Amino acid sequence: MNQTKETIEEIVVKVISQKLGLPAESIQPDSFFYEDLNVSKLEMADIIQMLEEKLEIKFEIEAVKNFQKVADLIDYLYENIE
Repeated sequence: MNQTKETIEEIVVKVISQKLGLPAESIQPDSFFYEDLNVSKLEMADIIQMLEEKLEIKFEIEAVKNFQKVADLIDYLYENIE
């Protein structure tokens, strides 16, 4: 599924926007999940699950624990999507 980084960013921002009810413009790659977007652990789990279904990928739990910024999630997907 050869995705560009920009395409992945669009998908990630759309999923986060839908889940949190935030305007997409307010979600930037340098936004921190917990400090800037006030994402709860449950919401983060839902975001990951939504992305797994949409992109047909399985996240490594250890990787998810290390996501601090939206860019971390985008980079992980870019590096791990086939």
